[in-house]
Amino acid sequence: MNKKVKEVLHDIMADTQNISQKKVIDLLKTYDDRPNEKELIEKEYKARASRLMASFKDKKNLREVYTIKNNKDASEYINISRSREVDDLTKVRNRLEKNMNGNARSLRKVETRLYFVKNQVTLEDIAK
Repeated sequence: MNKKVKEVLHDIMADTQNISQKKVIDLLKTYDDRPNEKELIEKEYKARASRLMASFKDKKNLREVYTIKNNKDASEYINISRSREVDDLTKVRNRLEKNMNGNARSLRKVETRLYFVKNQVTLEDIAK
């Protein structure tokens, strides 16, 4: 991705609370290279394959299949209920832990901001 797009978006987000998806897409169209059509089609099929495989659930509605990178750095799908490969199961566990840790940090950040905004005192409140 063109660094100019990220710089422009960083500047916008430094001064505003939000930005529409359409605005980001318009900036990408303006500053970034046009996507390769064949690559886009391949990415779409990969995304569909991942969504399909991730949809497999057990009787408790827990996800059964996860994507990992194999030893040849190619993606493959692992059925965790059937796998006997310690390395594969470890890769899934590590990815889940990383996601949980990142989500926990993000949640703390949002909770801190929410607390600050909810308890903010305005000058009008002080004048009363």
